[in-house]
Amino acid sequence: MTNVTGTAFIVAEFRAEENAETAPLYTDNTVKIWLNEETKRIAGEIAQNSPAAKEMIKLRTKYFDDVLSNQILAGCQQIVILGSGLDTRAARINGEKVTYVEIDDRATLELKESTLKAHKIKANVRYIPGDYLQDGLIALLKPSKLDFDQPTYFLWEGNTTLIAKKDVIFVLEQIRDNFKDFKLSFDYMSEKVIARTTGYQDINDYISCSTFKPLTRPVGCVS
Repeated sequence: MTNVTGTAFIVAEFRAEENAETAPLYTDNTVKIWLNEETKRIAGEIAQNSPAAKEMIKLRTKYFDDVLSNQILAGCQQIVILGSGLDTRAARINGEKVTYVEIDDRATLELKESTLKAHKIKANVRYIPGDYLQDGLIALLKPSKLDFDQPTYFLWEGNTTLIAKKDVIFVLEQIRDNFKDFKLSFDYMSEKVIARTTGYQDINDYISCSTFKPLTRPVGCVS
């Protein structure tokens, strides 16, 4: 598998580290299936240059895990994850009749699906390859058998840093105009952070690591 965004593996490495803590913020035993010595080395280099990035990713994982769990407990059975990367929630946070829909590029989703199957990890998820900005979020979701009239929770994690404000608003408007009952969680950065004008080098390094180039050979695949 080629051209999988390297950032997905770095985020996965940072998330996986929390499992080793005495009192972990969360437990993610699935994420390790995509990791190896190469991803560990690269993540270590990035963490050294921008230590805040690793802690931020762990904290946001805990926050979004809790919000998602509460939505499922409240009866929500449709979960849409935008730019899902190597998100593992469909495998580790579920409930009766809960269905996940994940949107990302084809290479990432194919690697994800094949590796989960190889490890016999079950996840009630429908994968939608595509770009929710260029292809249109609603156009991508319509063939997925998603019920637009039913309560739906949208999780938009780690995406908006690299998206123009007008595009973020456009995505939000699409959701608002097409779903009768929805909840949405997303993280965002100030314009100064995105423009690298805060004056703090570690923050600039974090934004730079968010644009990590695609890997050119398989990582985390099962031999």
